Amino acid sequence: MSREDSVCQHVIQSNDPVGIRDMTADDQFKDKSFVSDSPGIHFYYGIPLANGKGNKIGALCVMDTKPTSLTKKQKELLQIIADQVMDCIRNHHEMKKLQEAADNLKLIQQKVTHDIRGPIGGIIGIAEVMESEMEEPEYEVYRHFLKLIKNGGQSLLDMSEDIHFGDYTMSGNSEGGQFQTTLKDLRSKLLVFNKPQALVKSISMTIETTGEFEDRLFPKHKLLQIFGNLITNA
Repeated sequence: MSREDSVCQHVIQSNDPVGIRDMTADDQFKDKSFVSDSPGIHFYYGIPLANGKGNKIGALCVMDTKPTSLTKKQKELLQIIADQVMDCIRNHHEMKKLQEAADNLKLIQQKVTHDIRGPIGGIIGIAEVMESEMEEPEYEVYRHFLKLIKNGGQSLLDMSEDIHFGDYTMSGNSEGGQFQTTLKDLRSKLLVFNKPQALVKSISMTIETTGEFEDRLFPKHKLLQIFGNLITNA
């Protein structure tokens, strides 16, 4: 029915519950179609639903086809239900805002990873061209540095790929195997990322892996960032 014909419109204009024992005896409602015709509503009790700012957004109501009176306990229980309804609505609203924020962050993440791939790819391409032009033995040291640039750029591209697609897979047997790594691979990437800094600072850097777990897969999410911070800070 339209809001103008409803009893709920009176509830949302009030700060307190509205109860009508018998609407057939109430001049304001006795001629309403839902009272005089089917379904023949007599009893009505409604509680206003208000948000934290006091704005009424609706009503929780119970009805009956015969005159009825609620006990104090029944009214208290209905108020508890009304409060739960508003909690659910508020929680839904907050979850929606959080989801929107997460979606926005995902879009920003995708844009950033997309934008950095182009420049990094260009650096790798330039390094490859320069490396191919320096075949003479006297350029060996420059080829070494170009190789470091190229390998570091490729590792950054791999990392941006992980970020772009979401590096959350935990199982080595899942389809998300591209987000797994081994100790050997982790060692290699850490050397690629950090050895140029070590060379600049005249630091001899080595990374050792031992034991029977060198080839076991484990999730690499955030590991490069964590280890990189530890090594750089050290």
